[in-house]
Amino acid sequence: MENEDFTEYYSEITDHPKYDERFDFWNLKAEADALTDTIDKIKFVTGRLYDIEQWELLNDNLLYDKRAKAYYEFSTRYYPNFKELCKTELKRYDKLLEIDKQLPPKELTKIQAIEAHDSHPYKWAMTDTDFLELFTALYQNECIERKDAAKLTRIELLEYFQGLFGLVIKDLEGKLTRATNRIEKTPFLNDLSSAFEIYAEQKEKKLKKRK
Repeated sequence: MENEDFTEYYSEITDHPKYDERFDFWNLKAEADALTDTIDKIKFVTGRLYDIEQWELLNDNLLYDKRAKAYYEFSTRYYPNFKELCKTELKRYDKLLEIDKQLPPKELTKIQAIEAHDSHPYKWAMTDTDFLELFTALYQNECIERKDAAKLTRIELLEYFQGLFGLVIKDLEGKLTRATNRIEKTPFLNDLSSAFEIYAEQKEKKLKKRK
């Protein structure tokens, strides 16, 4: 399609599209930072770049500046530099992957060591989602700290607990997302609270019998 045809087509779009939070860069960065794997981050940001291009084709006005350079009216106004910021973020991930390749091979993680020797005496008896519910609450509440006062990352604490119980949780982010979308957000934590209340009541009854 020639440029004149494009201009005529997009000039027919008069309704202002609604603001879409998917294309707020800081919202995107927060979502990407929540992912633990760099490849998953790359896939996520790349997908969002294609999303905004489709959004522009469906909702935006294609205009031209004085130098006949094409630009989209609303995405330029609503989401300035979004594409450029995403591309910079992708460069960051590529650089981090490049650095990782240059590092010496890591020793076996705690999880791998447990799987190799199968010597740990304890295992997690509930579901992966139950574990993530408890783990996330502990991490968000900053219940656990490093002794050296360094910042404790989520992935570091997660690997420790997985190693402790010999867990290998697959589709981590997917399970977390499904858990946060439940109507009842904390069924496992509620069960734990009820269990402690029952214990406290039983303990109180025993103490009264001894008197």
